[in-house]
Amino acid sequence: MAFWTSPDSTPKRKFRFQVSITGMAPNDVVWWAKTVKKPAFTIGAAEHKYLNHTFYFPGNVTWDECTMTLVDPAGGSGGVDAMKELLDIIKGTGYAVPTDASDLDSITKGQAVSATGEILIKQVDGAGNVQEEWKLHNAWVSKVDGGDLSYGEDALSEISLTIKYDWASCTAAAGTAKFFDTDGS
Repeated sequence: MAFWTSPDSTPKRKFRFQVSITGMAPNDVVWWAKTVKKPAFTIGAAEHKYLNHTFYFPGNVTWDECTMTLVDPAGGSGGVDAMKELLDIIKGTGYAVPTDASDLDSITKGQAVSATGEILIKQVDGAGNVQEEWKLHNAWVSKVDGGDLSYGEDALSEISLTIKYDWASCTAAAGTAKFFDTDGS
């Protein structure tokens, strides 16, 4: 008998997830998210050589970028247009297309984080209950790729995003455990 036959031991499934980007989605859930890379980090190592030996010590933690692929909805009849929402986020960062030499506005981290809003990645079970939730702290959109077009394909139009953030916190099993949170837990 496999371990997941117990009702308390159902494994998490890759296709059961939700993404929330408050700067983009009016109802908080980006239902057109197709894929997302969950937060990952690397702990650097410092090397110390002593005689014939090499010793390693843990160093700084570096959080990897998160990437997402979104399907681009058409946005008709009050619907959402994902590219327009992303361009609004970029505009909210302080970026403006220069019109002359006196345009001195520039992007700031504070504006970029504020324009992007809160980003949550949630894995859910079959009933929609949250099993794991990642919150990206000080997150901002660093790359938007509108994809390519082709007369030879009938696939959906997609947008790829790259998100940078300072760190992530994780709440697992509906609040039973917190990892990397800022409240000391």
